[in-house]
Amino acid sequence: MEPFEPLIMLGIRVREVRDLAEETLMCVRERILFVDDDLTFDERRLAVAMYLEDEFALA
Repeated sequence: MEPFEPLIMLGIRVREVRDLAEETLMCVRERILFVDDDLTFDERRLAVAMYLEDEFALA
């Protein structure tokens, strides 16, 4: 399964960007998740888990 598939199914857009920031996995802006395009598969899964944890903690 693609790491970002759960987010896409929830209507959250995911954008891979080059050189997001040093040591940064992700950046969130109004239901858009920006991730560094150099992330490994496991780092992508971690970014998804962190996003979902934050999203549902605020609900």
